[in-house]
Amino acid sequence: MQHCTPGVGRLLAGLAVIVAAGRLVAPVSAQQQIGTSENTGIPFTTTHKDRYEALREYKTVPDAAKDKALLEVAGRYLVGRVTWPGYQKWDSSLKDVYDEFNKLMDSPATKKGTNQEFMKLLAPELIANFSKILLDPDSHARDFKNHQATVTNAALLLPVLAKCKQNAVHEFLLKLVETDKDGKPVVHPFIRMCAIKAMGELNNPGGPELDSKDNFQQQEKKRDRELARLEAIVKFIDQPYPPEGTGAEYDNAYRYVRREGVKALAQLRKPIYEIKKGTFAGPVAFHLLKIASGSPAAVGPPYSLSERLEAVIGIAQLETAGVKIYNNELAVYVVANVLIDMASAYGEDFPIFSAVPKGKDGPQAILPWKYYAGALEEVLPVMSASLKNTPAAKSLDEKVRTNIKDVMAQMKVLRKIESPQVLQTFVANNPPAVNEVYLGNKDSALPLGQVAK
Repeated sequence: MQHCTPGVGRLLAGLAVIVAAGRLVAPVSAQQQIGTSENTGIPFTTTHKDRYEALREYKTVPDAAKDKALLEVAGRYLVGRVTWPGYQKWDSSLKDVYDEFNKLMDSPATKKGTNQEFMKLLAPELIANFSKILLDPDSHARDFKNHQATVTNAALLLPVLAKCKQNAVHEFLLKLVETDKDGKPVVHPFIRMCAIKAMGELNNPGGPELDSKDNFQQQEKKRDRELARLEAIVKFIDQPYPPEGTGAEYDNAYRYVRREGVKALAQLRKPIYEIKKGTFAGPVAFHLLKIASGSPAAVGPPYSLSERLEAVIGIAQLETAGVKIYNNELAVYVVANVLIDMASAYGEDFPIFSAVPKGKDGPQAILPWKYYAGALEEVLPVMSASLKNTPAAKSLDEKVRTNIKDVMAQMKVLRKIESPQVLQTFVANNPPAVNEVYLGNKDSALPLGQVAK
């Protein structure tokens, strides 16, 4: 399953939670505007239009010297327009910016990687303009209060930018998610969250494959990039930003942001990259199972059910076949516990949200139950296939999937469910014999007291 990403509306809702904002404000001054109609808009839509589209669709190949002006204009047009007066709110003008950017990244040539030489030249130009808005010392983000619309609109484009899978994008995102010596993000938390979301897009196995599977050096560098992103994402999950207060409102905002890190982590497919002489390299499964099991968070409130469900979606898609050191039994047990907690939370929520007449205002469901039921229904068979011919596969199929099937079917249509008592009994009577995610490695042990709820 390629993890579905929330749209502009959900991320803007997240911004409202993260920032004590009022409305989106302040068109930028002419001095801060990147490009103009005369030097950007008109040349892009007239002089360079045909060649740009030919390069985008791989109908021709680029020439770095001859296409220098085209690349510079395209970079300003595709990104810089979010700084223009008239592009500060969501209307047809701003939608055109998003549509043009998406047209580039969703082009069949971009998705297949056939236009990668063009994208390799264009990506630095796009990044240069993103930097002027989000990262540079005199960037708009440094005065976020007065340039909130510009910064927000640019940050929302980062996950789209990542679809091209260019190495330069990876390096840029690493800069955006850095923290200072005191652990504070170097950019606004909303920008950092969008950059982490973009890292999830880079982690996603779909999209262009730019590294040859037969080229050892390219595969080693790809591995190093994935490990660097993993380290950055785990650091983000541990503390997306320094907590700013206590109480439900602060905790919910913190969890909302942290969940993007969990979703980005869940796009990686290897349960672990290497264990050598007692040290880990890329313990993806450990971090996902730690979250799903409800182990204590490094900073901030306990992991929410939605965060744990996102972790389960990742666990289910791990490519564990043949990885003998991976504790399949523990993974199935943790997944089963989360499913039980999901059923319990849904059962408590159902009488509240179902009592609201259709079309009337009232309490909304605490989670998108249809989405989670559908997503789990899709990925649990993937997990079963990876565990094929193991005792854990039998437990997953005969004890877990069979006994949660009806619950998820009812949840998908938002109907009342029965408690999965058979699954509860199985979990209570079958705790895993070993609590180490990687068998024989004590550093990977999960606190079973936390797992066995």
